[in-house]
Amino acid sequence: MHFIKNLFGFIWTNLGRLRRFLNGLLLFFFFSVLLVLLIPVKYDVNDKSILLINLKGELVEQLQGDPFERAADEFFGEIRNETLVQDVIDTLEYAKTDKRISLIILRLDEFTYGGLSKLERIANTIDSLRDNDKEIIAFAESYNRSSYYLAARTNKIFLHPDGYIIPEGFSFYSNYYSDLIDKIKVEFNIFRVGSYKSAIEPFVRNNMSDESRETRLRLAKEFWYKYEKDIVASRKLIDNGLTKYSKDLMEEIEDTEQNIATIALSNNIVDELITKNQLLNNLKKEYQLDDDELEERMISMSNYLFALNSETAEHESEKNVGIIIASGQIQDGNQPSGLIGSDSLISLIKEAQKDESVNALVLRIDSPGGSAFASEEILEQLIEFKSTEKPLIISIGSVAASGGYWIAMAGDEIFASEVSITGSIGIFAMLPTIHNTLAEIGIYNDGVTSNDINTDFYIDRELSPDLKKIIQSQIEHGYRTFVNKVAIHRDMRSGQVESLADGQVWTGKEALNNGLIDRIGGLDDAVLEAASLAKIDSLNYGIKLIEDDFSGTRLFSKSIIETLSVFGFNYQYSKNKKNPIQRIDSFIQKRISLLMQFNDPKGIYAYCFCEDF
Repeated sequence: MHFIKNLFGFIWTNLGRLRRFLNGLLLFFFFSVLLVLLIPVKYDVNDKSILLINLKGELVEQLQGDPFERAADEFFGEIRNETLVQDVIDTLEYAKTDKRISLIILRLDEFTYGGLSKLERIANTIDSLRDNDKEIIAFAESYNRSSYYLAARTNKIFLHPDGYIIPEGFSFYSNYYSDLIDKIKVEFNIFRVGSYKSAIEPFVRNNMSDESRETRLRLAKEFWYKYEKDIVASRKLIDNGLTKYSKDLMEEIEDTEQNIATIALSNNIVDELITKNQLLNNLKKEYQLDDDELEERMISMSNYLFALNSETAEHESEKNVGIIIASGQIQDGNQPSGLIGSDSLISLIKEAQKDESVNALVLRIDSPGGSAFASEEILEQLIEFKSTEKPLIISIGSVAASGGYWIAMAGDEIFASEVSITGSIGIFAMLPTIHNTLAEIGIYNDGVTSNDINTDFYIDRELSPDLKKIIQSQIEHGYRTFVNKVAIHRDMRSGQVESLADGQVWTGKEALNNGLIDRIGGLDDAVLEAASLAKIDSLNYGIKLIEDDFSGTRLFSKSIIETLSVFGFNYQYSKNKKNPIQRIDSFIQKRISLLMQFNDPKGIYAYCFCEDF
């Protein structure tokens, strides 16, 4: 397993290095325009400006990868399909009181997915904006489940006359490899505790277990109830109006011979059918503008934030609430943004601990877990942070399950959305061996040892019965440790935690009722509580985002690239929308990268495949 992993890792890493090297060579030819850096870059926000928020890809708490690489990828057209939740919220919050912004357009064609808790944060900000009498409209050639949730909160929803809207339900599907593994004669040695610990199911089954099916269906129904309730309220639809629309859609198509867009309009799912050009023409008439003037009035979300010289609405003071974002799979060591490295996160916690201007800390977690060893290291550092008597508040994003909950349980208080996913208290180990596969082609392994028990793991050698017993005993010990730690930190009895554990997954609403979290609320609520516990004046404290330092050289290079991009010197050679071949490539990369990221030194994981709803 280590040989294969190292081989894939070598190829994967060096392909990335080669790409960046070639990009760097190409970038050299653009350095002649560095003079533009001497010219201050400034965007003027005109009166009666139209703010265009074009959401792309997936909503995330933290962008993946090195900031320099992200800037270079964007410059060269290798668009990373991610939108930072906080960027959208900051943009809307600024625009809410900005008299120069007369209209906000939410463009949703390229928006693919957002966890319901992330969508809810943005939707609540849209509500606040509308309460402030600021007009916001949504337009797309088609709407999916995520994009329609946001569109439903706007003043008006526009849909292309040939477009469609099918708000599909919440579901969970996975690939299962048991027969494939049997055919290639790989022996997957599985060790786990918890009937509901479904992370290993794809490797030992050809279908979903009854326990997993029960959990997934329960969560899917809870999510749909919340999703539909919010949309029915904002759109003033009849009770279960969205369910009825989806259920009756095929029948209406057959009976009326109309397209989906027309049926959506007649059911008050959208407000108007209009093309992009028609929408632009209407804006030109309303504001009495020609093509060039309309273009001048349009300002994008990124340029608007640039104009306001802010990306995060961060404001520091003498007394601050620190915020650390912990997003992605938990791994051992140092990891880039979008992954939670134990060393990386511990370094940030220590920084908050030593910083006298940080009076309280909010840890925003959006993670399905990962390495059990790394999770425990992070937990120990959080406990040490609390010894300073600075309040520690945990804010759960879309998911803080398994290892994600492991690092959450130390908080003085834990906040989550009603539809956050948490729990999944259980661990597993998975050690594949290929001795049978090698035997098929005439390769065998034999030898001697001085001891009866050899604890070294070799991918080409069958695990001995004694070694299997040792590993299973450690998994059971780790599970008991997990349960006992939850009992201690959550002031519960071990038996009470046992009834909630077993790998079971809970929504935030359920977790509140069973004692795994303290309050329903978002990041802003967590910050207010942190300030309150730190006894900071509610009108006189700042927000300090604590993140990885960026070297001066790379920061300068990043600023060069971003400035060139602002002036239009982008080398765009790819498009955001994926063709079928690109979708296949993304599918394969997602699965390979997930396996490659498992790096626990003991091979023991607290992970939940529960973020894909």
